[in-house]
Amino acid sequence: MKTIPVLSFLSALALLAGCAVGPEYERPESALPDFPDSGDAPPAPEAWWSRFGDPTLDHLLAATIAGNHDLEAGRQNIVKARALLDTVQGGNRPQLSAGGSVIRQERSENALFPVLEGTPGFPDRTETLFSAGFDATWEIDLFGRNRNTEEAGEFRVAWTEFSLQNLQASILAETGRLYISWINLDRNIAFLRETIGVQEHMASVLNARYKAGSVSELEPARATARLHQLQATLPSLQAEREAVLSALSTLTSIPRNELRQMLEGAERIPEVEPFMGDTIESGVLQQRPDLRMAETRIQQANKELGAHVANLYPRFVLVGSLGLESVDTSTFAESASRFWRLGPSITLPILEGGRLRGRVDAAEADLQIRISQYRQQVLKALGESETALIRFNRGIEETQLTEEAFASTTTALETARRQYEAGVLPLDAVLNLQEEQLSAHQQLVRARSRTAIALISLGKALGGSWDFNNEGTSTHPQ
Repeated sequence: MKTIPVLSFLSALALLAGCAVGPEYERPESALPDFPDSGDAPPAPEAWWSRFGDPTLDHLLAATIAGNHDLEAGRQNIVKARALLDTVQGGNRPQLSAGGSVIRQERSENALFPVLEGTPGFPDRTETLFSAGFDATWEIDLFGRNRNTEEAGEFRVAWTEFSLQNLQASILAETGRLYISWINLDRNIAFLRETIGVQEHMASVLNARYKAGSVSELEPARATARLHQLQATLPSLQAEREAVLSALSTLTSIPRNELRQMLEGAERIPEVEPFMGDTIESGVLQQRPDLRMAETRIQQANKELGAHVANLYPRFVLVGSLGLESVDTSTFAESASRFWRLGPSITLPILEGGRLRGRVDAAEADLQIRISQYRQQVLKALGESETALIRFNRGIEETQLTEEAFASTTTALETARRQYEAGVLPLDAVLNLQEEQLSAHQQLVRARSRTAIALISLGKALGGSWDFNNEGTSTHPQ
């Protein structure tokens, strides 16, 4: 009958269990009127790299995902966050430990209750105490402190996963941008070499004509000066291309020589066609990992606030022990040596000097900060995506116009060369058109490069289409 009060107390706690305190989570209203309220992200769009249809680019991106050390560090952050969550969850479960001891002791004759030789019940001041048993504790999470702490840890894990997605999106976009830049420089170098070859031939012909007395000394001198100008621009382009190669090697962990051989197969910047309108629905932005990171931070802060509010209420812990204790090994295993205890303990904060309330106020402020940051991030995401879309569509138009300009300039240069050979045009006209053609080619390559990079930026702005499996690794282009 003595256990009835304990059982009654535990029954009352069981009825009250689940009365968690703290605010319920509500997704904050966005500054955008049509931003969806559902927390479920829409299906991810087509991967931006698939628009290029470039096997070399696909191989580079796969190598980046597999070999980039920053991404590997991000994956390990997920492992760490999950391990920390395990420690929190384990600490909130019932705890059971076993122990034993052998203690040799001598009792004092001068204590408050002295033990003298021959004291009844204490035949000897010196004795050995043998004990062994189990100790158990379990905090009854009546007000949700432990549950909120666990859920905050789960959102922290989700944040690290979205953080890895966000990092991967940025690194893949940078890999694509460097790849396009390498092709841009390589094509300009190749065209410049072709132009230098033509100019060398022209200078050689004019020198021969000068020696034959058919032209003045000025014409071969001007042709040679133009040749030297063209040759002088080549080293800087080559150095810039090598810098891009080094940056790509760092991102992909591919050795420079191997990477150079791989890039030699990329002959021109991949062409793309328009595939979207001039506006973006705000709901598409939900798949951006940075927005999902921002919302996860709100959810985490909401649970942390609940845990701090729960600290204002009593804490109940159920404790129990079971074991054996004896001063004689011969009686240690007897039932008379058994002991046990079971019962609840309660801790109620009374005078904390405002410490607990201050933590609640700080947690509430932190929640409002993260809500404001989320709303700002939504606006930033919309601005980035709209800007990227405009640049991409205008880049398509620019590329078409520069292609026409380059074709016209090339035709005009060929005509001028024939007329110069026929003695109709002076050398100045040919040299001027040659410079115009070189400039038109550079503009064309830059336009194609800007358009391709704008597509990459658009893919990144829309969140890409890479997903993570349970191990924190990502699917990637093959």
